[in-house]
Amino acid sequence: MSFKEVTRLRKEGKIEEALAMAQEDYQKDPTNVWNKRSLSWVYYEFCKKAAVENHINDFLENVQKIKDLQLPQEDKMVFDTLTWEYRKLLAASITGEKIDFQRVNSLYQSLKGMYFTLPSAGFSALVTALHKAYKDHYKYTEVMGKCIKYLRPEDFLPEAYNDRKVMPLAERIYYAYSKNILKGIPMANEFGDLEYNQDKERVKEFLPIMDGWIVAHPEYTFLPYYKAKMELLLGDTDTLTTFLPFAKKKKNDFWVWQLLSEIVIDKEKEFACLCKALTLKTPESFLGRVRTSLAKLLIEKQLYNEARTEIEVVLKEKQESGHKVPNQLQQWQQESWYAEAQPLNDNKALYNKYKGQAEAILYEDIPQEVIVLSYVNQEKKIANFVKNKQKQGYFKYDKLLRNPQVGQVLKVRMEVFDEEKNAYTLLTAQEDKTATCEALKEQEGVLSIKASGVGFVTDIFVNQQLIEKNNWTNGQLVKVTALLSYDKKKEKWGWIAI
Repeated sequence: MSFKEVTRLRKEGKIEEALAMAQEDYQKDPTNVWNKRSLSWVYYEFCKKAAVENHINDFLENVQKIKDLQLPQEDKMVFDTLTWEYRKLLAASITGEKIDFQRVNSLYQSLKGMYFTLPSAGFSALVTALHKAYKDHYKYTEVMGKCIKYLRPEDFLPEAYNDRKVMPLAERIYYAYSKNILKGIPMANEFGDLEYNQDKERVKEFLPIMDGWIVAHPEYTFLPYYKAKMELLLGDTDTLTTFLPFAKKKKNDFWVWQLLSEIVIDKEKEFACLCKALTLKTPESFLGRVRTSLAKLLIEKQLYNEARTEIEVVLKEKQESGHKVPNQLQQWQQESWYAEAQPLNDNKALYNKYKGQAEAILYEDIPQEVIVLSYVNQEKKIANFVKNKQKQGYFKYDKLLRNPQVGQVLKVRMEVFDEEKNAYTLLTAQEDKTATCEALKEQEGVLSIKASGVGFVTDIFVNQQLIEKNNWTNGQLVKVTALLSYDKKKEKWGWIAI
């Protein structure tokens, strides 16, 4: 047996001589495992040469020769090493956005019958290459379904490339896999072209897997997005709950609001979401569907001027880009209301009127609270509030309140910003004059004015300024609105007339 000599010849690049020697040993004793291993590594050198030269037929021919040797299943090293050559050839099968699927499929099919160390760096490299090749192909779930369970722990973590973070391999696979499930099953039409039919049963079967991914990797931002799309396809009424955490993170992207408009059941909320989508900076070429959907609702509301305004923006973009005008727009142009409508300069005032209603949807999972404003700093746009003896604090109000006043009762949704300082982030806010708040009361009683100029109505403190403003006198029967207030010096709660 010439195993060491064959190895030496291989390493010196004399692969033809190595082949002749290894074949001679193998022919003498084809059952000897060392003869098989020796010859397999020579065939590997030919595979490596073919990969460098991008000769796929030579590569596949030598791969088959290795498999024909029928090495023991524990002999995985030659196959593990081959994964890197597969990666080269798969990468060479992709030119820009064009993929040679004949080559890719031939390489993929040739993997059958091999034994790999699972998981391993080489196998993950192979999976990465297969992902790139198949990510937009209908066979993606078939290919990745066999690979995904053999990823390494590091494949679930961000990678570093040229000093920047790259999305984890597992995350990329999860997104492409979900997208493929949503796309559906391919069917050839009468012209032989592939068309996709969404398969609800397939989606339903996949959802528990998706739930497992979300629980295991909440940091993978887009998983709830794909789950919401699936639930929407199935007609699930709880889709909003799934989608809200994602929507909060991506609230500055127009398409989030476009999808929310499809998820919400209430027509007014749908309208508000479309308006919100159009307040965000977005290339006009992306907004055709949003504007068309909004125009449809505007027509239903008989807001014809506003509807024509939206339609004309879409028509202008289609004309400038040379794209076909959708049939729905052409149909509207033929209707009488369109001829009579007067387009506006824009619908920005309309968008701004409704966007707050849309933004409130993001926080519907947070309970509303009734509070009363206790102090307003108009210069800094900060307001103090009190709810009851257990909860008070402050927040910036500039994005949600225009002209807040002390004593104003609001229904709000808030999140703690700094618990130690009682600082909150105001999420939604609307005035409610009918709501009752523990921190506000009305009291009628006799005013007792002290020598210092301040007064009391029962247990309610009345400052001198309020007394003088109303020309109240000692012993007068008055009715006051009082606010719950905490006295830091005395460290106790009391009431102060406002």
